[in-house]
Amino acid sequence: MALFQAIDALVIGRVVTSGNAKFEKDDLVMGVFTWAEYSVVKEQSIIKKLESFEFPLTYHLGVLGKCLNLAPNYSLFSGFYLLS
Repeated sequence: MALFQAIDALVIGRVVTSGNAKFEKDDLVMGVFTWAEYSVVKEQSIIKKLESFEFPLTYHLGVLGKCLNLAPNYSLFSGFYLLS
C-alpha cells in the first residue's frame, strides 16, 4: 500500500444523498467503503441497512456484528454447539 492511498474497510456510514430508492437521507448503512469524510458508494458495497439501535453502532463492526449481519442463526448456533 502506498503512502496516502485510500483505505477500504468495514465501515458504518450515513447517507447524505441517494439516487437509489432503497436508501434515504440519514439512513445508516454498513459495508466495505473507503475511509473518508464523504464517499460515493455502490449498492453492491453495502452489506446491510442498520434498522435497529438496540446495540451501540460500534457493536456492528465487531464480532457480534459479523455474527448478526452475515449469518445470524447459523453463526450463533455453531458457537453454542461447539461450547456445549
